[in-house]
Amino acid sequence: MDIKTQINKLAFECLVAAMRLCDASQGRDASENFKVLMTITVNGEAKMLLLFGKVYPFYGDGFCYGVLNPSAKVLECVNPNFPYEKSAFAGECDLMSQQWVNTNGETPMASGGLSYTARKSKMARTAIV
Repeated sequence: MDIKTQINKLAFECLVAAMRLCDASQGRDASENFKVLMTITVNGEAKMLLLFGKVYPFYGDGFCYGVLNPSAKVLECVNPNFPYEKSAFAGECDLMSQQWVNTNGETPMASGGLSYTARKSKMARTAIV
């Protein structure tokens, strides 16, 4: 399994777990943020993976970003409450992927969104704001 597929799978599992932990009876405006930092192995090397996002239990959906090897700036600045453009991660990580999940049906469904892969030859200078 390639690293992007692995991150998307972890992001999806994190979203579904967060959704199941939330109480949908809190009302239609209820939402929960989450932010998880873990270590995964990529080509025999341990790297940090940041998963963060937001779920809306009443509506049965949410979003999650998976950020591989995030910079200190990303770790400090990301807010699970807000969606981000992929340019916000340029030059600040090895790979970023966004997932959206819908749990309204019997089987949760995922949809890939934005993605960013670091370019070794030329680093972008965009920062998280």
